[in-house]
Amino acid sequence: MAKGKKSSVVSRKKSSSRRTVKRDMALEHFLVPKHEVLSDEEKLAVMKQYSISEKNFSLILCSDPAIAHLMPKPGALVKISRDDPTVGKYIFYRLVVER
Repeated sequence: MAKGKKSSVVSRKKSSSRRTVKRDMALEHFLVPKHEVLSDEEKLAVMKQYSISEKNFSLILCSDPAIAHLMPKPGALVKISRDDPTVGKYIFYRLVVER
């Protein structure tokens, strides 16, 4: 393997690890709310609690940077918890879609 190719592989690895660190830091920022993928049972409980179907949820792409690391499947329900100084804890839900 030529020296140039080897160094480009090394630089790609460094670049990739820098992106991962930046992404992780961004996800831990205080303005980024907590995201969690709900189980099928929890999803059904939420739908029953609010008497709604899947088509009534707001959508979120599975490639959204805030949830991509969770690797959700299309059709999954994501619970987003946000702290608000006025209301306290604010919870909302999004349905994962591919595109």
